Amino acid sequence: MSDQHPSPDSYDSWVIHWPGISTPGQLLWLMFTQLTPHVQAAITAGRRILDGDYSVETASSFLFSAAVAGDFFWPSSRRRSAVSREFPHRDQDMRHLVGLPNIEPADLDTIRNDLTHVDERLEELYLADPDGAMVAWGNGATAPEGTWRYMNYDHTSRVLHSLGREIHVEEVVEWLENLRSRISQVSKHLLIRSPQLGRGDENGA
Repeated sequence: MSDQHPSPDSYDSWVIHWPGISTPGQLLWLMFTQLTPHVQAAITAGRRILDGDYSVETASSFLFSAAVAGDFFWPSSRRRSAVSREFPHRDQDMRHLVGLPNIEPADLDTIRNDLTHVDERLEELYLADPDGAMVAWGNGATAPEGTWRYMNYDHTSRVLHSLGREIHVEEVVEWLENLRSRISQVSKHLLIRSPQLGRGDENGA
C-alpha cells in the first residue's frame, strides 16, 4: 500500500501553510479526534492477528475498524446531500492535511466497500454458489474444494480472506500506523490554528 506523504524533513514546514482548506478548522479537529480511536483499534487488532491471534472476533475488529477509518477520508457516495453541500471538500481537506492521495489504497477500499455493503456481498456469494458449503471462519491457506468462506486467515502469507477478497494485513497495519503518526501531528496544529482555517483567509480557500 503506497501513500503520498511528504518526507518527515519537510512535513513541519508543509503543514504550516495548508493552502486551500475550506472546511472549518474546529470540524476538522473533531473529525480527527473521533477518527483516532478507530485507527488505533484497527492497528491493535491487526497486530494481534500478526502475532498469532486468529480469532474471528479479532479479525472482525480489524476489518470493521479499518473500514470506519477509511470512511472518514473516502466517504460513501450515499453521504447525505445536505451535509455534502455544507462541507463539500471535507474529505479532500482531511486527505490533504495528512498527505493522502485522492485514490484510496486498494486493500482499504476493498475492506470498506465490502463491509459497507456486507449484506449485498453475502447475497452475491450465495447466488454464485447456492448449493456450496459455507464456513463462517477458518484458519488455513485454502478452503476445502467447493467451499467459500466468509473469513479465513493464512498465517503463512499473512493474508486475510474476507468475502472472497484478499486483505494483506501487515501492509494495512503499517499504512494505518503511518496515518496515526500524521494525525497526531496535524491535530496538534489544529488545536492552535483551527479558528483561522476554513474562513477564506490566507490559510483557507
